Amino acid sequence: VLVIADRLDSENKAYPLGIDLTMQPAILKVKEWMADNPEHPWTIKELAELAGLNPVHFVRQFRKVFSMPPHRYLLHLRIERARVMLGHADIPITEVALELGFSSSQHFSRVFRAHTGVSPRQFRKGTNP
Repeated sequence: VLVIADRLDSENKAYPLGIDLTMQPAILKVKEWMADNPEHPWTIKELAELAGLNPVHFVRQFRKVFSMPPHRYLLHLRIERARVMLGHADIPITEVALELGFSSSQHFSRVFRAHTGVSPRQFRKGTNP
């Protein structure tokens, strides 16, 4: 069955138009594992094993379904979760970084700024005046 319109997953993210989701159950299973555990230090080998595919084929299939490689998708998940966590002023930024699997608050800040255009501190100030 070919998807006629954008479909929404459990996080209300649209799947790319025209992707045959029935042919990608292993990729969707891996996406759910990643979404449920974004803090985990996922490797391509580990994700490919979960999907039952070799790593090269897994990356190709993942890119085909989500229009990005698994690592970038994982960063996207982590940043989205960080946005929610930063909305709670009582959670220190360093704790947010470490809970989401970043090696340091500096690394987290660089990645967050690259994805959002602002630092975690600026984001927090903008969402919690």
